[in-house]
Order: sequence, then structure tokens, then C-alpha cells
Amino acid sequence: MKLIIILVMSVFAHFWLNLVYASTKTKTRPPVTGEKTTLRAGLIMLVLGFASLFLWTRAAGGVFEFIKIAPGIRAGYEKLPNPFGFLQHVSQILMLAACILTSYWLQHKRKIWVIVPAGVALYGAFLFIMAWDSRAAFGFMILMITLVHIEYSAHSGKTQMKKVLFYVAVIAVVAVIIMVQSEKMAQDFRGNEFEEELSTNVFAILEEEFSYVLRVQQRALDVQLDPEFKM
Repeated sequence: MKLIIILVMSVFAHFWLNLVYASTKTKTRPPVTGEKTTLRAGLIMLVLGFASLFLWTRAAGGVFEFIKIAPGIRAGYEKLPNPFGFLQHVSQILMLAACILTSYWLQHKRKIWVIVPAGVALYGAFLFIMAWDSRAAFGFMILMITLVHIEYSAHSGKTQMKKVLFYVAVIAVVAVIIMVQSEKMAQDFRGNEFEEELSTNVFAILEEEFSYVLRVQQRALDVQLDPEFKM
């Protein structure tokens, strides 16, 4: 019954989101953003993202100390009073900044200086993902950056569609492999702060990551339907 309720609510929300989008989207094609504007936007996002990351993690003594307890905070058993906790959502902009600046660098490899902000953005996105403690985000980051660059190459006529499809397939496999190995990388980065047996089963890891949203909804329904339910 709980799964049926979740399914009905999800379909209803999806229907209304599509209805509102269809009724409000513009009929004219938006103007193409210039390269300088894109670069400025990426740099602004980079600064804003780092500032938000700094304020979000300062309650633990800094981003590296925060990363050590990130799994506990995400799971809910590590309590950390943090008045700037809401900036976690703003810090996600580091991933978008990494995507924009890295894509810009790939499109302008002759401009060596562009690699500096691109590298800083990738490092910032890595720190955010570690603080967020998300396996899936590692794979999504690689997939997102690659797809943006492939789209640019396809529209500019620099890449044939067959090559585009081949690149997407290869990158998708690489992204899954990184998602599988990311937990071990995270453990090593934290200095093995949390010792546990790490699974190497691809399907088990994907099920664990992508079923998280469904488990949260089920837990919320448990609390609402049974006031005496204990977490």
C-alpha cells in the first residue's frame, strides 16, 4: 500500500510539472550565450560555490574535518549543529561550475590559462561530493562534463554522430566503474576513518544508491501513518 501511495503521488506530481512547463515555456528560441559570458558565469559560480562550501563545513572545523563525518551526517546518526547547513544546496553549484569551465577548456585547449580555473573547479566539485558523501555524484559529474562537450562538438560539426554514440557508451561504462570504486576512494581520502566491508557488486551498489529516495519516502510515510514509529 505504501508503494502504491508513493507511485500515485509521483505520477501526479510528474503530470502537474509537465503541464505547468508546457503552459509556460517560451515559443521563441533563446539567444545563444557568448563564450565570454559563459566563462564569467562559470567563474562566478566557482567563487559562490567555494564560499558556500566554506560556510557550510566550518561548523565541523573545515571541509576536511567535515568530510570525515560526512557519512554519519548523511545517515543521520552524526548530529552537528550548523546554522549554515542550508548552504549545502548552494554548494552544489560547484558541480555546475566544474562542468562549464572544464567544457570551456576542452573547447579552447590552446588557451592554457583556462586549465587553472577548470582544475580548481574540478577540485571544488570533488570536495563537495566528498562532503555530500554521494557515490552516484562521481559518475554523474564525469557523464555530465562529457555530454556537454560532446553536444558542443556535435553542433559545431566537429564530431560525427556515430562517434558521439560510441563516446557516450564508453563514458557511461567509465562512470559506472567510478561509482563502484568511489567508496573505496572516499575511504582512502578520509584516512580509513570508517572501516567497513566494501561491496564490489555493480548492481548492488546501484540499487543501494538509487533506492535511497524511495526508502526516504517510505520512512516518511511510516512516520505519518504511525505516530509511534521509531527511526
